[in-house]
Amino acid sequence: MTGARIDPEPTVARVAGLEVINVGAEQYRLGAWRGHPTVGYLVPLTPPERLSRVGLERSLDQLSARGYTEVLTAALTAREQLVFAQWGFTLYERLHLLQHDLRDLPPRPSTTARVAAAHRWNRPAVLEVDGRAFDPMWRLDQASLTEAISATPASRFRAAREAHGSRRRRGRIVGYAVSGHAGDQGYLQRLAVDPDAQRSGIGAALVSDCLRWMRRAGVDRVSVNTQEANTRAFALYERLGFVPVEPGLAVLRFEIGRS
Repeated sequence: MTGARIDPEPTVARVAGLEVINVGAEQYRLGAWRGHPTVGYLVPLTPPERLSRVGLERSLDQLSARGYTEVLTAALTAREQLVFAQWGFTLYERLHLLQHDLRDLPPRPSTTARVAAAHRWNRPAVLEVDGRAFDPMWRLDQASLTEAISATPASRFRAAREAHGSRRRRGRIVGYAVSGHAGDQGYLQRLAVDPDAQRSGIGAALVSDCLRWMRRAGVDRVSVNTQEANTRAFALYERLGFVPVEPGLAVLRFEIGRS
């Protein structure tokens, strides 16, 4: 039997506040870019060699129907970038990719903050720190924080709290980290320190806590990425034993409805 090809219609499910759609054998995660009302977010969950133009077009159709006028991708590998570039995506921002093999851990840093578990009721305070630490387009909202925490089978959500000072300030969250691992591969998903509390060892304490948890869990390697312009974070990671990996990652951009 012959005839015109029938393109697969997407099926949709919701995970961590974002929608996961299946188009044939392809899978994508869709939603708002960190709560932005006109910028969509696209995450390919299928290996780049199995992605198709049809699947991508169906994903963009879903985002367009929700009112988004442009789309930013997740941080893409070099192979993923080549696939998306041939379909009209352009560079938005390059990211450093660094890895730590956990063979030699840095000494525990000295800091006045206390690192302990963060809980669901701490999320508003955590997001306030995040908003002070990052430029508007890179700040997390509730959905993207949830996505970071649930991105891996095992995760760790930690907060740094002031241990000294006035009664009003003691216990105030001044930094946080989200990390996780899948098998023997670990990821530092997010690290933020309140600008007023930077240069006091808090970032190093949060990263050290993450690395030690990863090694106890049997992880072989931990990856982290950061904006190329974020020289302070890059220097911190290198100081703690992370090594840059080339090529790095990139976020790509697409304007919906352009000719």
